[in-house]
Amino acid sequence: MELTTFCTVVATLQVSPNRSQFFQYDNLFLSCDWPGNSSRWTVMRNTSQHTNQACSNHNRGDEPSYYIAALYESDSGVYWCQSAAGERSHAINITVTRGPVILESPALPVAEGSNVTLRCRAKTPSASTQADFFKDGALVKRSHDGNMTIRSISRAEGGVYKCNTSGAGHSAESQLTVLARGEDSARYPGTHERCDPPDPRFIRLLLPVVVLALLLVALLLLCTRRNHTDVDEDVPYTDVIFKQEVQPDRIKELDTEATNYSTVKTGGTDRK
Repeated sequence: MELTTFCTVVATLQVSPNRSQFFQYDNLFLSCDWPGNSSRWTVMRNTSQHTNQACSNHNRGDEPSYYIAALYESDSGVYWCQSAAGERSHAINITVTRGPVILESPALPVAEGSNVTLRCRAKTPSASTQADFFKDGALVKRSHDGNMTIRSISRAEGGVYKCNTSGAGHSAESQLTVLARGEDSARYPGTHERCDPPDPRFIRLLLPVVVLALLLVALLLLCTRRNHTDVDEDVPYTDVIFKQEVQPDRIKELDTEATNYSTVKTGGTDRK
């Protein structure tokens, strides 16, 4: 017996610009993208000042969205889309800083095999654009233009990144998530279907029910077959009526009368 996966349709959280770090007073636009009626979805957030709070304040057509014209550090936190039924999209972390440097890295998960560019950006442009990039605390690249491009990114290259610019300082850390091919497609921008494997507890509950149903069907078929073979087939008989032919009266009279036979003698004259 093959157990299929269960698929549900969920909204995706769109981020513009697609990065997880912002300077204070930058603007941010968040929206819930769904193939059906997006009005049933709401942008939600958990920040230092708000917990599980709906924050939609702008509607672009039927698409609920949240626009922040000027970000503050208090806007740092986790954002996601949630439906009226409690369904949730993937969540992203937004960091707002008053510091001198940010790391521009994708806020949304990236697909394995794609090209990803990280940028180390200083609030105040300087003559030097040299930057060092760190992954999980270890130096991975020294760049002269402040950019780091990862070509055909692998799962192993996902992790916590930060950067440091010469003379300006360092950025906060950001998580770069890399999804394997075919993994949880709802976490990609513009896609909506998520297929989750069946819960093992559900399988344990479902399996005895399926086995019992199959046994009952087999038993029913066996009983039906036995009843069919035990029934005697009736042989139809046709009533045959033999009718004696009635003879005419004249023929009957002739048959009943006695038949007399006479001896006829022929007499001759004797001559002498």
